Amino acid sequence: MDGAVEADVVVPCGDGSTPPTQSFSLSAWPALTAATATDWTAMSGVTTTSVSGQPAGVVVSPDGGWVFAALANGELGCLKRTGAALTFDHGISVTTGETPFGLAKSPDGTMLAMSLSDEIALFDVAQAEANTSGALLGYVTTMSVMKTSIDVTFSSDGAFAFVALEYDEEVAVVNITQKTYVGAIPIAGNAVTSVVLSPDGKTLYVTDEEAKEFAAANPSPAQDQIVGNVNVIDVATAETSPATAVVGRAFVGRAPVRARVSADGSTLWVTARGSNALLALDTQNLLSTTCNPLLSMTAVGPAPVGLAILDGGKVVAVADSNRFLEPTMDQTVMFVGVSSASVLGQVTVGAFPREIDADTSDLFVSNYDSESVSGMVLGQLPLP
Repeated sequence: MDGAVEADVVVPCGDGSTPPTQSFSLSAWPALTAATATDWTAMSGVTTTSVSGQPAGVVVSPDGGWVFAALANGELGCLKRTGAALTFDHGISVTTGETPFGLAKSPDGTMLAMSLSDEIALFDVAQAEANTSGALLGYVTTMSVMKTSIDVTFSSDGAFAFVALEYDEEVAVVNITQKTYVGAIPIAGNAVTSVVLSPDGKTLYVTDEEAKEFAAANPSPAQDQIVGNVNVIDVATAETSPATAVVGRAFVGRAPVRARVSADGSTLWVTARGSNALLALDTQNLLSTTCNPLLSMTAVGPAPVGLAILDGGKVVAVADSNRFLEPTMDQTVMFVGVSSASVLGQVTVGAFPREIDADTSDLFVSNYDSESVSGMVLGQLPLP
């Protein structure tokens, strides 16, 4: 492995002897030295395809024949897929002046939701692939005053969607079936950036980059020198009474920005952009007052953002954005072994790799500042 990789593995609490990490102090959440790792680029079969605007959210179609991307020029980008190679086929325009960000696929695979400034756009997947006039099904408002709807996910039955309103300190709840706004879940932090559902559909995990307590104590922090939260939301309550749906929250690191949940629901993976780290959190102990939920803290590349769980839960792929120091330079996707909490290798992609989606054969990443999407062949990499 090239360069130093830092990993701090914590034994989970079984008897109350390990205190929880519930501090919003920067000293409790160190900034790790950004890691480098064995270069797997040559063996990855990586290809990069230009798109018609800066891509954020990226989703592999249910049939595997397409990759969709939310493009900042106001389009749903539709890329034809052949293995890991992509060809930009067409774009489907949304309301003029909108900037798409998040993109999610419904549980049954028939619909896409794309977060815009103060609404979400809904698409029929089959018609989007065929580029027919009925592909855009309509819009649902998120009531974002700051016009920064950034991430979106569906409920397990597809009847609702939850939308992170980045600078409103809220998550919007919308009824997909009725195409109506239900209400807002209050978030005790600024820069609400990620919404992710537990496998059983009962819990929503929401990241915010800066906890309200930290903001009050530190009115003018340096870039990414902030501590944020994971907020735990009861989904059933959120669908009927969003204002009362928050179960609790925990401080989880410097600028936590994205999260994913393991297939068994036991581990929440979070990218902490300000710590150059991938965090593994025990969901059972996330709100504990006696047990530390932190399972591991692994140094990855600079300013990590997007992530995906691969290889049956054995590997986590992380997009190392380096968005502040080298926004126009090509960066990497890193692969972290779950059992060892260490970086296995990396593949070079484009500038500001932002979001990741994958199936069992290939991985795709949106390169925001390169205006491109990269694909790579997972089967050619030496994953566990």
